[in-house]
Amino acid sequence: MSKIFAQQTITGHVVSEEDNEPLPGVTVLIKGTTTGVITDLDGDFRIAASEGDVLMFSFVGFQSTEVTVGSQTQLNVSLPLDIQSLSEVVVLGYTSKSQKELGASVVSLDAKELQNVTAPNIETMLQGKVPGLTVSSPSGQPGVPADIRIRGVTSINIDRPPLIVVDGMIGGNYVPSDVENITVLKDAAAIGLYGSAGAAGVIIVTTKAGSSSAEPTFTVNSRVGFKEAVTGNFQMMNSAQLYDAQEQMWGEDNVISFLNNRPEDLLDQDFDWMDAGFQRAMLQNHSIGMRGANYGFNVDYYDEEGTFINTNYQRLNLRGYLKMDITDRFRVVTDVNGQLTSDRGNHYSWFEDVFWNVPWDQPTHMEDGVEVTSGPQYVTNSANGWIGQFKRNFLHSTKYNTLGSTGNDLTWSVRASYELTDWLSIETRTRLNTYRSKYKEYYAPNTDQGIAMNGIVNTTQNEGWGVLSTHFLRFSKAFGKHDFSAFVAHEGGYSTTNNLYLSVSNLSSQNISVPDGGSNALDWGGNRIETSGYSYISEVSYGYDGKYFLTGYWRADASSVFAKDTRVGYFPGGSIAWLISEEDVMSSPLIDQLKLRASYGLVGNSNIQPFLSLPTYNITRQYNGNPGGEPDNPENNELSWETTRMANIGIDFVMSNGVFTNIDVYHKSVENMLFYNPQAFSSGYERKWENTGDMYNRGIEAVLGYSGSVGDLQVNASFNVAVNQNEVTRISSTSDEQPLIAGNIQQINIVGSPAFTWYMPKWRGVNPDDGTPQWEVINYDVDGNETGRSVTSNYNQATFQPIASALPKMNGGFNASLGYKGFNLSFLITYQTGNSIYHYTREFVDSDGANIGINLMQLQDGWSRWEAPGDQATHPGLERGGNNGAHFTSSRYIEDGDFLRLRNVNLSYNLPVRLLKWSGMKAATVSVSADNLITLTNFSGMDPDIGLQVQDYSLPGMSYLKYPISKQIVLGLNLNF
Repeated sequence: MSKIFAQQTITGHVVSEEDNEPLPGVTVLIKGTTTGVITDLDGDFRIAASEGDVLMFSFVGFQSTEVTVGSQTQLNVSLPLDIQSLSEVVVLGYTSKSQKELGASVVSLDAKELQNVTAPNIETMLQGKVPGLTVSSPSGQPGVPADIRIRGVTSINIDRPPLIVVDGMIGGNYVPSDVENITVLKDAAAIGLYGSAGAAGVIIVTTKAGSSSAEPTFTVNSRVGFKEAVTGNFQMMNSAQLYDAQEQMWGEDNVISFLNNRPEDLLDQDFDWMDAGFQRAMLQNHSIGMRGANYGFNVDYYDEEGTFINTNYQRLNLRGYLKMDITDRFRVVTDVNGQLTSDRGNHYSWFEDVFWNVPWDQPTHMEDGVEVTSGPQYVTNSANGWIGQFKRNFLHSTKYNTLGSTGNDLTWSVRASYELTDWLSIETRTRLNTYRSKYKEYYAPNTDQGIAMNGIVNTTQNEGWGVLSTHFLRFSKAFGKHDFSAFVAHEGGYSTTNNLYLSVSNLSSQNISVPDGGSNALDWGGNRIETSGYSYISEVSYGYDGKYFLTGYWRADASSVFAKDTRVGYFPGGSIAWLISEEDVMSSPLIDQLKLRASYGLVGNSNIQPFLSLPTYNITRQYNGNPGGEPDNPENNELSWETTRMANIGIDFVMSNGVFTNIDVYHKSVENMLFYNPQAFSSGYERKWENTGDMYNRGIEAVLGYSGSVGDLQVNASFNVAVNQNEVTRISSTSDEQPLIAGNIQQINIVGSPAFTWYMPKWRGVNPDDGTPQWEVINYDVDGNETGRSVTSNYNQATFQPIASALPKMNGGFNASLGYKGFNLSFLITYQTGNSIYHYTREFVDSDGANIGINLMQLQDGWSRWEAPGDQATHPGLERGGNNGAHFTSSRYIEDGDFLRLRNVNLSYNLPVRLLKWSGMKAATVSVSADNLITLTNFSGMDPDIGLQVQDYSLPGMSYLKYPISKQIVLGLNLNF
């Protein structure tokens, strides 16, 4: 006879095991029934249950817990964080897969792991957190995007950043406050489905959808902070230091000439141009969001002043989300994102003059130590008393001139799915985007840049629209131990861009800032570019017994940028995974997961401008006063896809005590690279786009971490490292070398060496006898064989040779967080090593007297200047006009780019829920964070974190007066209602 127990009222309190804070919204259910309740704002609940009943406690992001009811009427329950469940399903864009069945190399991060760093974009927030992902800062100017690479450079002439996919669709806008999680796809099995667009890797952004609770939630996030420029080891001389240096330049035999040009009363003038050019700046980011079960809305405002005067960036982003369950089988999700941006930049000379100007010059007009004019003075070429080489005052120019842009972007997307059966469904995704931007330069007639033409206005306007649509047929079915899933899809896209530029001069007034205010048109033009493409995509996945997983994909891409007969490329690939820990012989309470995986596949690259396969003409020429044209681009009917073959082997290991590790070994081989190759003069063309050249990247990535608790202390920590080796294996059938040139600086891509290798004379130090520079000479016999090496003090006799590569060999990061009873302390350290930087700035400010009209940089620790015979010095003697060309381009200015940076420290506190009950708030967090506090490096410039972009005026790893990054302190407040 069974024993029957009477029901009794059970009251209880549920808290988080991580910080012992109450958990509102926890589901409390009597097992085997539909009877249940939800905890209130204080984490309290009340339920009628009988002795012997089992209460099930469940909450998103926490491990479910069961408690058997005894004679007690009061229960206190703590729920542990469920780290595995938070990352169980990985969003891959076209598909989603559970963590255990993944055979691809991917890294998934939730919003909490990203937003301790305050920045306008997610890419910067990823720095140091994903092995194999290199995030460089080509400029610290607000609004300038980061330079991102995944597993090395993808190409040389057409290298591209990773593809951004928002909510399963290529492209789209988002802001950090909208982000739910980020997934970085690194190998062919993961990125292959994206074809050519994903050749450099893919970053999947999943934005916040509706609330997981039936009740609507309202959030307010606010961050306010201050920032200062980080100039690193780079410092300019003050008045006394520069005076002593120039006294050495003139020499003892020219004392009278020196005093005539540099009277001693200059020592009474010591204006700090760097202090005048840089400022303490403010940044702020505020967002308000509201989410319900089927809707969401978010407004985000970001405003960042630049540390260089008159520079800033502003952005307003609005996003709306709506999900509609039309029937039980038919669902539609749509969202709209609108974004307004504006920024203000600077003329290159203004930034240069912060460093070039000598401390003896004054920004305001002074007579006998008294300021004659109010505000910055205008400096003419014949200005009396202005000693500096460049007769211009950037403080005057920045007061009257403006450079900047405005833009607006509107994106609308809709995703609809219909379940035909429980194993077959159809889906369509469409995104429409329209944008418009305008860039304007206004140079007032009373300033250095505008006086020659009575004022100038340059305006560039871009506008366009595009559409991308993908249509799926999906299949998913399980048969006993067998799990099948597959899809086929068709994707097509079209985009058009219209560009217009106009330059006018002779402005009607000093206040005019629009093109129609000028009476002379200097230049004008424009173009219209249309591109289109289509793709066929398919994937098949098979799983057996929850242990063995196989995935294969195939994609065909067609692009209008290639020749008619070569515009279609075919890219297959696949992956396998073996969950070893599920084998009976591997069953152990110490192991949660042990997985071996491998992948191989092909992806394409089509990152070139349209019409390059066609013979085109430049029709902006004139002949005898009549319109004319000239051949501009030669025809190439064989121009086609650049292909990358990727192979990856990885292992994932998670122990029950919270220790985990991931190791990946990869090889990326780039074939038929698209090079802009020099042509024979007889062809009539200087260069031509061709498929030639091969290169590979190979390396290893590893992560070691721990996630667990020690009493009330919650610990999460991980260290990641990525080592990459790059080598060029073919240039063309006629050459083993390809030069890259920016001004006098050269790099060379040469077979058998890494890409972006510096090519210049090799510095051999200072001759201790006379203080002159020395370079290396390589001697050859008549057959071209090297016979020896010697030194020379004649630059023209030095041998140009490969020196070192700009590509880093290793990078990574260490991040950790400690949580204790509502407090959380986290920090992030990033590092990079193995790359060489050409410090181009030193050619001007460390030139041994070649440029007497500009300031000089202070000598670094460990540097020394030659002064007398026998001195073992790093720097030649100072000579007015230069010391035998010591400042000419050479490896003297190549420096190691190694650095270790304390990227971020963040301290936050979650206010107790009991204190918030009166206000109706569910949660409140206050925080303080600091970015870029310490950088350890031997690099003599402002920042060793240099971009890897190939540009007309710059090369990868080349540092020239980089707009410095900022050290910033930010206060944050997050409220949840």
